Amino acid sequence: MRKLSISIAAAAFLGSAANGAPILINANAPPSAHVSYADLNLASSEGRARLDGRIRAAAENLCAVTGDRSLDAYLTARSCYEAAVASGVRQKDDAVQQQASASSMAHQGAGE
Repeated sequence: MRKLSISIAAAAFLGSAANGAPILINANAPPSAHVSYADLNLASSEGRARLDGRIRAAAENLCAVTGDRSLDAYLTARSCYEAAVASGVRQKDDAVQQQASASSMAHQGAGE
């Protein structure tokens, strides 16, 4: 199954330290989400647009902050969201390029 893994750098969550909150040290990996695109044709603009929507939805879920309505929490969540979307879009672009290369190689092989 083809999936993108959106990962967020731990630095995106350090914004809460600015308000005097304790800093938590965690050895676990930064949060991530898997976004499947196995059912999409990335050669089509519709398929790429649908994947963009899935990436944005996953980033929104991954970076949601509940209960804390402070400016600091908003800025941290926004930074997380932007980093997650950027990561997902980079991976999408790589997947589109790989799919196009594989398709091109298949066509060249069929013509020989």
